[in-house]
Amino acid sequence: MNRIWLWFNQTGSPPRFHAFATRWLPWMWIPALVLTAVGFYLALFDSPVDRLQGESTRILHIHVPAAWMSLMVWAVMAIQATIALVWRIKLCEVLAMACAPIGAGFTVITLVTGAVWGIPTWGTWWTWDPRLTSQLLLLFMYLGVMALYASIEDRRSGARAAGFLAIVGVVLLPVIRYSVDWWNSLHQGATIRLLAGESDLHASMLPPLLVMVVATKFWFVAALLQRARNEMLEREAGKDWVRAVASARHASRHTAMLVAGGVAAAALLFTMLDALLPMGLMLPADHGVNALRFVAAAYAAYLLVFLWDMLVPLARYGMLNRSIQTRVRREAARAAAPGVSR
Repeated sequence: MNRIWLWFNQTGSPPRFHAFATRWLPWMWIPALVLTAVGFYLALFDSPVDRLQGESTRILHIHVPAAWMSLMVWAVMAIQATIALVWRIKLCEVLAMACAPIGAGFTVITLVTGAVWGIPTWGTWWTWDPRLTSQLLLLFMYLGVMALYASIEDRRSGARAAGFLAIVGVVLLPVIRYSVDWWNSLHQGATIRLLAGESDLHASMLPPLLVMVVATKFWFVAALLQRARNEMLEREAGKDWVRAVASARHASRHTAMLVAGGVAAAALLFTMLDALLPMGLMLPADHGVNALRFVAAAYAAYLLVFLWDMLVPLARYGMLNRSIQTRVRREAARAAAPGVSR
């Protein structure tokens, strides 16, 4: 236990955390991309469909993992906020605040894919069902944490205030989880019960779901490291170690990652749309609604949030590096100018 605590304290040092995050980011994003591609293939082209729901069953392979992650990320945020408030560990403040936009992204996926699934299944994209309403409230809570943190100029004070809101918001998690059991809900009950080790899902439908569950875990860890690294860099912008890491070579390497990741994700998006949309247009009339069109829309929404979570923070990191480099060059030029005291 002492070794774990020692490792945590050492890694919590800003320069050590920056090095740790930079080293592990590719090893988180690459599995996230690969598993997402595999999960999409299995869900869209290999998995059978439900006898009653038809093609819209395929939406559940991304809806369910995103819904689980929307709750898990809040729990992680609350744990980090508690540690930060009790032990005043700066890294935990940073990690807690980095969780909020990631959790908001997963909640948006949950709501959008659920709405798209509801059109061919329920005949409506929205109803004030307990599960849907509580999930929408969770999104507002995530946005509230982000807004509260951004509204306070001092970052540490803002993190403490937003962290307290994250801790209080934990009471919403069991409401979301058990809303279908506590109230008369249109939303179906739990198909997979992890604690009981039971599942109502046919074994042939499990592989894509399980692959996407693992993919979202890699996505979360990668996005968390990426956003926390940016936040730490902004907080420590005037420190010597920040100047040392803001090298042109370092920035160019991440620009290459940005381009490669964008091309890979965009290729996956367009390949999926190209395959699904013609299939949806050719569905027989007895399907009523062209369900595959809604499947394509749901998967496109998932990929757009994935791209946003991967590329926007990576681009932000490149901008921070360039800003620090510019500042260092200006200071060096000012110091070297004739008549300037050193």
